[in-house]
Amino acid sequence: MGCHRHLGGNPILFQSWIESHLGKTDYLMLLQMAGKTAKFRKADLKDIARHYKAQHENQLKQVGYVGFEISPIIEAKLLEAA
Repeated sequence: MGCHRHLGGNPILFQSWIESHLGKTDYLMLLQMAGKTAKFRKADLKDIARHYKAQHENQLKQVGYVGFEISPIIEAKLLEAA
């Protein structure tokens, strides 16, 4: 059984796994931001795209798992909506 199917079918196990994977601080931030909505200007969306494109290009040069960092624009908007 694949991990997505296994964890997806076991929400309590998934919660434990994601907290251990992200760390307590990032997990709590994720919970705080979950379900929040935010509006972005077109200029914001272009900056967000540049942010993730640069991260993706850096990941292509590395071996193994490399996580994404949230765009500062997205983080600010979601925390603003809190």
